[in-house]
Amino acid sequence: RCVLRPEKTHVGKRTRKLAKSFVLSVDTAWKEVVRGIQEHTYTSRKGDCWLSDDMAALYAAVNELPRARRRGGVTFHSVELR
Repeated sequence: RCVLRPEKTHVGKRTRKLAKSFVLSVDTAWKEVVRGIQEHTYTSRKGDCWLSDDMAALYAAVNELPRARRRGGVTFHSVELR
């Protein structure tokens, strides 16, 4: 639920050093990212996450549509840091 603009992001020297032990990937673990959001994102009580199973299924269904049928070329991505 955000737009990442790498060219406008500042990463400090210490963070760059620490980051060498991580790998950033995109669209390789959709189900795991959804599960992580559902387990760790909630307001006042566990289970009240904005990303319901139905909503996650709809996002996945949009990605399966041919690009020409997606309104405005919408695509959903998962971003993974391992």
